[in-house]
Amino acid sequence: MRLIALRRFFEHLEKTDAILVNPTVGLKLPTLPSRLPKTVLTPGEARALLDAPDTQTKKGIRDKAILETFYSTGIRAGEMARLTVFDVDYKNGFVRVTKGKGAKDRVVPLGKKACDYVREYLQKVRSEWSKETRDERLLWLCAIVPHRAMKQEAIQVTVHAYARAAGITRNVRPHVLRHTCATHLVANGANLAYVQRLLGHRSLETTQRYARVAVPEVKATFAKHPRARAVVPPEAAQKPARLKGPYTR
Repeated sequence: MRLIALRRFFEHLEKTDAILVNPTVGLKLPTLPSRLPKTVLTPGEARALLDAPDTQTKKGIRDKAILETFYSTGIRAGEMARLTVFDVDYKNGFVRVTKGKGAKDRVVPLGKKACDYVREYLQKVRSEWSKETRDERLLWLCAIVPHRAMKQEAIQVTVHAYARAAGITRNVRPHVLRHTCATHLVANGANLAYVQRLLGHRSLETTQRYARVAVPEVKATFAKHPRARAVVPPEAAQKPARLKGPYTR
């Protein structure tokens, strides 16, 4: 990290004409190890979080739609804040992410649950809230009059508050839902190339870290299988039961 900072420093000096030659040009930077996500929700924690909003209220419907969209798509907080009403196709189940990391656009699928709540939010909540701000095209509006567009920080606070309400003591931010979405997909057999396109990763190596996170989860899940935890009597272990005659080779 110090070497990277030093290189950036000399690049700045060169741009401002403080030096004539950048001594770090051609300097090979070390390959940083791929860090594993520190926090990934279990399936039970994810369900508790998604069920935390009170969908009997307009704010709860909006927040439920936000949480379901995060978990379904794995998009970043900034990408969520930039979504417009034209970016979400709940009829066909797609979300268009514009100006993602690296200024790249992509289209990601939107799950049925997320589609249902986004549709309900648009039809029952946003249609009423937007009467004061008809020119606003951003998707998520604040619950407080005059219902201006939610900023990224407000979305982050919303996710964190519902995690607390769900009894999750760890620090849960939108990026945790991104990690959780990817890890649960891989744990359930999703192709890494698909997860890479979903998350908008430039390199497959970045996506492969979720496979390393998912392996312990898969093992923990299999441990609950009846065959995995069956107690085998000592005599059965010494002499396998045979249903039909001797073994044949």
